[in-house]
Amino acid sequence: MMNSRIDILRNGTSIERITPSDTCTIEESIGNPCQFNLEWKADRETRADIGDCITMNGRSYYFFSSPEEEMISTSEYRYSAKLYTEEKMLDRTLCLFIDDIDSVRIKSQTEYSIIQTPYYILSLIVRNINRAVSAGWTVRIDRLKAKTRQIDIAVNSSTCMSVLD
Repeated sequence: MMNSRIDILRNGTSIERITPSDTCTIEESIGNPCQFNLEWKADRETRADIGDCITMNGRSYYFFSSPEEEMISTSEYRYSAKLYTEEKMLDRTLCLFIDDIDSVRIKSQTEYSIIQTPYYILSLIVRNINRAVSAGWTVRIDRLKAKTRQIDIAVNSSTCMSVLD
């Protein structure tokens, strides 16, 4: 399974091609893969970073932290990283209140209540994921923008996944 080369992607573009070691594992939670333990060797420093991803068995796994690096020699490096699926990322990221969806100002509020459109709420969740892991996600559902019905949600130290529930 791990003998083939895979691409590390940043915003959908390959930044590096690696060959995972045979010790890589995929951890599952109730039948769903949620964590990919990745190890590989390279002849130069990796460009992989937080928010980059790989696709394995039809699932995307994201770097939540920079890979751990071990320099074996000047021409050989060993890397290891734990990558997570989108669901796991949503479950690990707090949904902070961002007072202006188009600015970088963030209020560190973990408890709040808002009445907003579905598009705004989804944009808030995407903004939080991008804040946490620089994933480069965007909301591309134009018909959702047209929805004017507002939803009342209360957030109490909630993760992005629990807000979606």
